Amino acid sequence: MAADPQARQRVVVVVLGDHLDRSERLLVELNHAGSNDMSAIPLRGEARELLANNRLVRQSAIRAGDLNVEASLDRLERLLVELANQPDEPNEGDLNRLRQEMNTDGLLFDIRILRSRVGSRALEPQDAATATKGVSL
Repeated sequence: MAADPQARQRVVVVVLGDHLDRSERLLVELNHAGSNDMSAIPLRGEARELLANNRLVRQSAIRAGDLNVEASLDRLERLLVELANQPDEPNEGDLNRLRQEMNTDGLLFDIRILRSRVGSRALEPQDAATATKGVSL
């Protein structure tokens, strides 16, 4: 028996929304992290978890041809790779470079826009299919 396409799209919207929420929280925490309080170390673990999920979601966006989602997730992936591979004791210079990269290309802003778009679609089930332009996991 085939799965209901609308139900599948609702699941996709929820998964994408959750991923964008977690990514936004990580970027905000990175923006406020300081190397002297060791707050970057939990960020590294979260970045590793998000990295695997981001690759799946990004591949789905590529298959669906959603260039806006794919481009933002590609930029997010590059930042997650760098953050996930930070040393045990990151220095302030490394964190500042990541913050500058994140802020220069507007990544946090893009993630917020995507999250808002996906979140508004989750409230409108009849439009769920257009929220991700066919993104499937």
